[in-house]
Amino acid sequence: MRDKLRVILIGGILAIIPFTSYGTNTTLATTEPSRLVVDMGPKCVISVKDYFKGHLASGMPLNASYWTDKPPIKTRMSKFGVNFICGSLMDQSKEEIARQHGVVYDGNRKNWIPYFDSERNAKLLGEFTKVGNLD
Repeated sequence: MRDKLRVILIGGILAIIPFTSYGTNTTLATTEPSRLVVDMGPKCVISVKDYFKGHLASGMPLNASYWTDKPPIKTRMSKFGVNFICGSLMDQSKEEIARQHGVVYDGNRKNWIPYFDSERNAKLLGEFTKVGNLD
């Protein structure tokens, strides 16, 4: 009887814990994340989906930063942030701009792939370099 009671009690706790942790964990969102928008200056506005309940601000013209109060994953880093810079792109092609930021478009695979300016860099960095899209 005691063993049955323990199993029922443990089963009940295991059934309740996921719901309480889901409701109290600040990094999980039950609804669509909000969109943060900041105006960085003339013709330069950025918006990001706020998956980690962070902050987006522009303290200087043509610059913005996104940061969270604590890192969204378990890590040794004490801070997490991403900086954005808005520059004039009028005199450059889309391909030149992409290469400056380390990517090229692969028309065969229909996605962006890392761009390395030398074979040496491709060999050293290619194995762990990943490219993803920002929303």
